[in-house]
Amino acid sequence: MFDRRRFLILSTLAGSLGWGLRGTIGGGSVGAMIPGTMLALCLGWKFGLGGVRLGVFAAWTSLGFGLGGQETYGQTIGLLRTWDTAAWGMLGLTIKGAVWALGAALLIWIDSDEDCRNSWARSWGALLLLTIFTLIGWQVVDVPRLIYFSDPVNKPREEVWFGQFLGPVVASAYLACFTSNRSEMFRFLGKGTLAGAVGFGGGSLWLLVGLHLPAPWHKGSWWKMMEFSFGACLGLGFALASKHLPLKADSKFTIVPRATVPGTILAAIVLIAAAFQANYSWGFRLNFTVIVPVLLLIVCLMPELAWHVALSFTIVGFVYDILEALNEAKRYELQYEHILLVILIAVLMVDQVTRYAGSKPLRLLLFLTLAASGDYLVQTQLFVREGFVVPLIFTLETLAVVALCLLPEGTHPTELLPGD
Repeated sequence: MFDRRRFLILSTLAGSLGWGLRGTIGGGSVGAMIPGTMLALCLGWKFGLGGVRLGVFAAWTSLGFGLGGQETYGQTIGLLRTWDTAAWGMLGLTIKGAVWALGAALLIWIDSDEDCRNSWARSWGALLLLTIFTLIGWQVVDVPRLIYFSDPVNKPREEVWFGQFLGPVVASAYLACFTSNRSEMFRFLGKGTLAGAVGFGGGSLWLLVGLHLPAPWHKGSWWKMMEFSFGACLGLGFALASKHLPLKADSKFTIVPRATVPGTILAAIVLIAAAFQANYSWGFRLNFTVIVPVLLLIVCLMPELAWHVALSFTIVGFVYDILEALNEAKRYELQYEHILLVILIAVLMVDQVTRYAGSKPLRLLLFLTLAASGDYLVQTQLFVREGFVVPLIFTLETLAVVALCLLPEGTHPTELLPGD
């Protein structure tokens, strides 16, 4: 019997831990893939996915969360420092959290719905509209700052929130014209979006209250508490919304390996190196929006590369964060050859892990949790000093996720709740 309570707790903890890790060991879009992959593995466990099918689902989900990582919100949080601008800042964070979750929910749906999976016109038509209208919305509203949630005076940041709202809305409307699961699609997208809005908007209450406390309490880890809360809301929200997903373990999606193992390894190295270069070196503001459909097209043509998009790319991202920090501190001279070595090691490691644990989502979640948390420990020793509370939360959440992953199936079985 599927233990729904364990699934909800694990998803909530994985989301919270993943988002906390994202805020410490990897920023931007690739950093946001950490909680995305963790949640994908939780959902994969619920639906009984395994092998390359699970890898493809994890790739779509992690890239979906990565889309939102392009948004800037530091200056929006800064608006909470004064009561005159606090309400506007709260509204901005609520909207940004909502559109972040909406983009992720849309990509999860496209990969879950058989109507989309069986029709290139539907799935790739939606992706094309998502990309085009994200760029249009960004140019029409965000670039001229018609509705702006950052600091307009002191080093104003370039926002992308409206583009990331318009793209998924247009793509969802397109899918609604064809899918036979229209009502379920809207329920899933709506609940996912609500989780993002509540998580980011509600999580910012930590900062709204904390920043106005008397010294020295105003310097507490309020930002980090917001990240933990945001991730927990997203994890729980997507877990609850997953009852609307038409995701099936016995999907018609069949995998026929298209390359030998050495060929797959070489293709994965080239793919991750190219994606890394495009994400970190291409100066285009919405580069990840353009990268995502390219990566997903490659995953559709060579599904055996999906695990490397979901896991290898993510691992390379947070290891690179350490190397870059060492380089900036002039304690190490970063060379591109070193990044290629990291890519090689990550690809080989993921290849072996997925070969032996690819049919067990919780074993893969355990692997990613230990890898990312280990990276966090290294960073805390080298650079980050987060007091006592934040490392304690990281430790407790890591231990809880590890324990839940290691529990044998059927331990403490609970009755299925209505709706499952």
